[in-house]
Amino acid sequence: MRSLPTLLVLLVAACRATPIPPQSRYPAGTDLTAKYVTVDGSRIRYVEAGTGPAVVFIHGFGASLYTWRHTLPPVAAAGFRAIAFDNRAFGFSDKPAHGYTNADYTRLVLALLDSLRVPDAVLVGHSMGGAIAAGVALAAPARVRGLVLMDAAGFGTRWPFTLRIVRWPLLGALATSLRARSSTASILRSTYADATKVTGRDVDQYYAPVPDPDYGRAMRGVLREFRFDDLAGRLAAVVQPTIVLWGSGDRWIPPAIGRRMAVELPRAAFVIVPRAGHAAPEEAPELVNRSLIAFLEQGLLHVPENLASSPNAGLARSNGVHFINRPVEDLMLSRKLTNTRALRIIAVAREEFARSGFDGARIEQITRAAGVNKQLLFYYYHSKRGLFQAVLGQAAAELETALAALPAASGRPLERLERVLQAQFDFLARRPDLVAVLAQGNRTDLAPFAPAIKRLVVLLAEGQGLGQVRDDVDPHLTAAQALVLMVGYLQLESVVAASAPPLGADEPALRERWKEAAVQLVVAGVAAR
Repeated sequence: MRSLPTLLVLLVAACRATPIPPQSRYPAGTDLTAKYVTVDGSRIRYVEAGTGPAVVFIHGFGASLYTWRHTLPPVAAAGFRAIAFDNRAFGFSDKPAHGYTNADYTRLVLALLDSLRVPDAVLVGHSMGGAIAAGVALAAPARVRGLVLMDAAGFGTRWPFTLRIVRWPLLGALATSLRARSSTASILRSTYADATKVTGRDVDQYYAPVPDPDYGRAMRGVLREFRFDDLAGRLAAVVQPTIVLWGSGDRWIPPAIGRRMAVELPRAAFVIVPRAGHAAPEEAPELVNRSLIAFLEQGLLHVPENLASSPNAGLARSNGVHFINRPVEDLMLSRKLTNTRALRIIAVAREEFARSGFDGARIEQITRAAGVNKQLLFYYYHSKRGLFQAVLGQAAAELETALAALPAASGRPLERLERVLQAQFDFLARRPDLVAVLAQGNRTDLAPFAPAIKRLVVLLAEGQGLGQVRDDVDPHLTAAQALVLMVGYLQLESVVAASAPPLGADEPALRERWKEAAVQLVVAGVAAR
């Protein structure tokens, strides 16, 4: 009779299948090319496509950059630099014995951004990748322009039985040794609402890294070191606009968890993807991509406040995707406003706030000019203050778009800082109504401008690292002060012009000289001596 060790060896051998050869592994057969970079001590495989603002995709547990096969091309075609990578322990990146805590993954993502020369990015995280993306946003807010959390971990996970065994101290090593292709297929199918959508090619791609000798050790390391409930109670500190996207049939992390996340986030929209499970970006790519690209291009222009917790907002339905502010089951309301009408309200409100000030602005005047009734306005924006915030939110998005459209940065950080400041001044000078509105705001009202301000923050921090900017400068405070300085001048421009020597038709030259003086004031004030 064979000994137990011999039987186990034979059992393990019988469970193994031959993985697809390297030349067949994704992204083979596509326009993408796999590259490698060593960051934070690990060799990481990644792909990228497109040019423009960076969007970085972070996959979930047991997955790889193959997760994003349906998403990368459309995002790149929409005008973004789409980057996806095999995270440490997964795919064909390194699988060390340790390095799998939440802080370890945060550090690795930031190191990858540095290596790829990405000053800031929108982070798109699925499952475990969502928890990592939110962790990066909390740890380094200046590096994250926005968040997309898809079926995200962070509040706990309902593991399938196979993975629960892996977490057991004694059976975990044995379970990760029995890495059969059939087990991979079973786990993959459990992430779909309709398991018949999983193809043999999908199973091949997911199984390809499994026979790696270090794979089992790495899986045990992740399950031992990573906290999948690390975000509970912490999301209120996330300042970035966020879209929380969830498959309606997710059995791993139910949609109720997504709603809880959206409630905690200060600036969030919650999106349900019908007839999709935990693997929403793979099972329903058209709906997911449409929502993702709309978020990347427009942000949350219609309501910059928290959509998840507001008690009186409506439901906008677009091709089966629900932008909601409370659970779908509780909300059976017809659409109250279209985006076109909402944007018209904001445009009229900006004029009214600029002309009359916040206190003097009249809701009746806004509704009459916008062609809506008062009930609809309050139903959509909740309050006069909410409408004011929406006006600022749209203006902030316009400023961010203007800065993002600047030519590719080159030169010393201070030189690039100067160009961004000039562009910011020019943007404000062309919008006197926005200047008038901003002058009425308070510190809280500047929050929507954080993504645009962060462009200055990144340049200041980079200059500090190179010794070109004073070490005692607070980049966040300085960037905010630069915005306030320009708003203050433009608000008082007529007074400045009246007190200056007579210029006649030369007033534009006065504005240019003031712009140069304001920019140099900031640059000279931060430059290292």
